[in-house]
Amino acid sequence: MDGPKISKILALTVAAIMVIAGVAVLTGIFLPPATPKPMRLMLGIVFLLMGVYRFMMTRLQAKQAERRDE
Repeated sequence: MDGPKISKILALTVAAIMVIAGVAVLTGIFLPPATPKPMRLMLGIVFLLMGVYRFMMTRLQAKQAERRDE
């Protein structure tokens, strides 16, 4: 495997983990029940947005690299 392919796989894995963590925080799996609901909501949304951002940036970088190779 070459470096860029490993990097892309790692970035997509991190994005997926962030989205899963966001959903888990929103549903209350990761945080204890005593955690205030606004904090859990904010943290879950931040994780979700970080995962979506990471996914979009990875796709954008892959498309730019593809255009450079042409």
